[in-house]
Amino acid sequence: MTKKYLLALLAVSSFTFAQSTDPAPYCPATFDNGVFNVDNAITQVQVGSLDNVSGGRYTFPHYVFYNNLPVVHLERNQMHQMTLKFNTYGACGYGVWIDFNQDGIFVPQERVLGTVSEPLNISEGTLVQIAITIPATALLGETRMRVRVAEDDQFSQGTNFNIPPCNEGETSMGILDWGETEDYTINITGILGVNDSSKTAFSLYPNPVTSILNISSATSENMSYKIFNLQGAEIMSGDVNSSNNQISVDAISQGVYFITITAADTTSSTMKFIKK
Repeated sequence: MTKKYLLALLAVSSFTFAQSTDPAPYCPATFDNGVFNVDNAITQVQVGSLDNVSGGRYTFPHYVFYNNLPVVHLERNQMHQMTLKFNTYGACGYGVWIDFNQDGIFVPQERVLGTVSEPLNISEGTLVQIAITIPATALLGETRMRVRVAEDDQFSQGTNFNIPPCNEGETSMGILDWGETEDYTINITGILGVNDSSKTAFSLYPNPVTSILNISSATSENMSYKIFNLQGAEIMSGDVNSSNNQISVDAISQGVYFITITAADTTSSTMKFIKK
């Protein structure tokens, strides 16, 4: 293999796997492998448009921030189905935390899922499917979600599988033995119903729409837009046609969508519309 080819391969690999092992500004959540290595792992995280199938545990010390994946949009004050898969070879607990107030700290009230007194089943492919709720008090915008699975005989979990989101110290007594931690960026959105659009700085018509959405704005003619499906995935974006304040939606299929309109003065509103 030539040096030139090797450098090119390394460049592609670093781009493809550009995850981070630095949790800052959030707390460390690593593992020390104890006296021997147990391959407890998160193998899949799915919620909204996010579906990350990692297939195995990240390299030692088994923490990764998947900051190279598309940001998933989750609606505030709504329930969202989450699917998690784990490889578990001992009595493992798991937890999911979302930093709802965006202060860089995971507190107990931000734990949205997890074991309490019973461990996960021991198997390759342990499946958890359950809905999470984004509270109405959550701040809008991008924040951190943490998923963690852990086994720790040293701590003698016993009947307590409510695992912590972070290392509890810098010594072996403060770091769990076996498991994995994965962080993700999510965007919490606030969605308005169709009939609420008149309360915003923008309005849409016609709604339902077959081809062209007209945008009425009281703030600015320089507007951009993003369109999301019901799963929170962004499917279209661009600038609103400044000559007639219109958006063509011919390219999307029939269904219910959300559109976020943002003006040059940063005024922003999210509304629901129906493509027929």
